[in-house]
Amino acid sequence: MRFVQFVVPSRALARPFDPAPTQADVDDTTTAVRFLLGGVMLAGAVVYDLRARRVPNPWWIPFAWLAAVLAVGDVADPARDWRMLGVRYGISAVLAGLFYVLWKLHLFGGADAKGLMVLAVLAPWPPADTPNAIQPALDALANGALAMMLVPVGFLLVNLSRGHLRLPAALLGTQGTLAAARGAHVWPMQVVDADAPGGLRWRYWQRLGGDLPAEYHALEQAGVHTVWVTPKVPFLVPVAGGWAVAWWHGNLVLAVMASLL
Repeated sequence: MRFVQFVVPSRALARPFDPAPTQADVDDTTTAVRFLLGGVMLAGAVVYDLRARRVPNPWWIPFAWLAAVLAVGDVADPARDWRMLGVRYGISAVLAGLFYVLWKLHLFGGADAKGLMVLAVLAPWPPADTPNAIQPALDALANGALAMMLVPVGFLLVNLSRGHLRLPAALLGTQGTLAAARGAHVWPMQVVDADAPGGLRWRYWQRLGGDLPAEYHALEQAGVHTVWVTPKVPFLVPVAGGWAVAWWHGNLVLAVMASLL
């Protein structure tokens, strides 16, 4: 029996979904400007998000306009490959639409979705020599999600040091007083339910919205003084870090996958 060995070029592994860029469709100077603008936008948004877990809509508008101006400049440049620009901006539009849908399904926060929507159009392609890249907004999202995987490890270490080992709650948050929870950016993982054992039901999956004051009041009326809570982690923080990594090294998830193949 004869075996045929297929050799995959390293470039194909580095960019499995992205055609090799040429000078006609990638401008390194404007790419750097795009990433810097995205970094400034995310840095300011992170400050708002850490303070109030909200980012005001006016913050995104100037960057959305800048993204539109850059897009018009791309189309107006006769030296650019219009077909490739169409592909790249088409992918950006699809991603922006996907982030919008995820927001409306309450799977993304509004600030997270709006930031990623602007990034998708602001930077339609990665730098020319960046490995393991797909699309910058998607790369930043993947890198941020990878960083979020470290959060449960941190919670587990904190809970072990306090002698609180209730799984899976110890991987998702910490235990504290009901009074402290009311004044913090957290969700209770325990809610009042008359049909549940002990009158409390565990709720590990949190969704945006809900009446937290009413839930805390019900817990107080039930005589609960300590409660397990999970923090409202501002996802824009790891996304901002993921954006910087995307500029330097593309998509870390793809890099890990490539190293395992």
